[in-house]
Amino acid sequence: MARTKNRHISQSETEVVKVIEKIYIAGIYARLSQERKEAYRDKSNSLEMQEELCINAAKEKDIKILRVYKDYEYSGTNFKRPAFIEMMEDIRTGRINCIIVKDMSRFGREYLEIANYIEKVFPFLGVRFISVNDNLDTKDGIKSDQSYEIAIKNIFNDLYAKDISKKIKASKEIKMKQGSFIGAMAPYGYKVDKIDGKRVLVMDEKAADVVRLIFYMASQGKSNMQIARELTKTYTTPDEYKRTGEIFKDKEDTKQWDISHISKMLSDEVYIGNLIQRVYSNRHDPSRKSKFRDKEEWIITENTHEGLIDKTTFENIREIKEKKQRRVFRLYLRTFPRSHTEHFHLYYFGQNLVIWPHLVPE
Repeated sequence: MARTKNRHISQSETEVVKVIEKIYIAGIYARLSQERKEAYRDKSNSLEMQEELCINAAKEKDIKILRVYKDYEYSGTNFKRPAFIEMMEDIRTGRINCIIVKDMSRFGREYLEIANYIEKVFPFLGVRFISVNDNLDTKDGIKSDQSYEIAIKNIFNDLYAKDISKKIKASKEIKMKQGSFIGAMAPYGYKVDKIDGKRVLVMDEKAADVVRLIFYMASQGKSNMQIARELTKTYTTPDEYKRTGEIFKDKEDTKQWDISHISKMLSDEVYIGNLIQRVYSNRHDPSRKSKFRDKEEWIITENTHEGLIDKTTFENIREIKEKKQRRVFRLYLRTFPRSHTEHFHLYYFGQNLVIWPHLVPE
């Protein structure tokens, strides 16, 4: 006879399996681009407004917030941003499993990279992605029409970022040609001041005396090594001076002057009142193998500020250095067989003489 002990169990006695809702712990990500200045920056995109909007969205969806990640003045075209990297690390360690942003342009402006995160990386990691203004919540998946919309918005964001980047580069080049100093830090011996809306170099009296001493010792025939040793006895290094504002060393300061820094100073026309800018190429430009531009691309403006050294002294020192480099080159060649010397050539890189050995056939 068949067993019937479970046949008469009523519906009320049946165990009800409750589906446990996944608990989401979110990180809010806010970013403000470096391309905009405070004077005309869109206040609706401020870090505070982005944070407030995301907090309200989290409350509506009953999502707990662990922390807010903020990248201030970082471009959306580059994902190597400090707060973004911290957020991704918290995802990997399981601290958060949800990201909330104001809109996708805050997350980034490189459309292929964004699509990869939303459609591949986050689903694989089990991360919920919410873009408030785009009405996007990946909890229930992405519909086909939404996928097209996301792609189109990301493409527009990418094009916008590239357009802004071109305009900024063009604006900087115009300022360079007008004699504005565009660099982040002033050369040793100068400070940056804003005069009539233009960033210009003005003399830093304390460091200017050290610069003059360097050029004086070089004019007396001292080598870069000798100059570095003399300076190390008395003066703080340029980096230490920027950090502390103290020009003279104390007993605990053991930092030494760098020979290469002295060599660069002695060949830098900034000390005779000229600005040479746009020397370095864009680090993120894959078409350029070298970080230096061709000399024809440099922007050189003369007499933009007060020089610390007269031009005659500067040229005399340059001539002394070049003669020494030629002498070293000749001594260097003596260490090679005569048949090999024809494969060596002299090149000038900027104002520096460079020895470059050509490939010697076997």
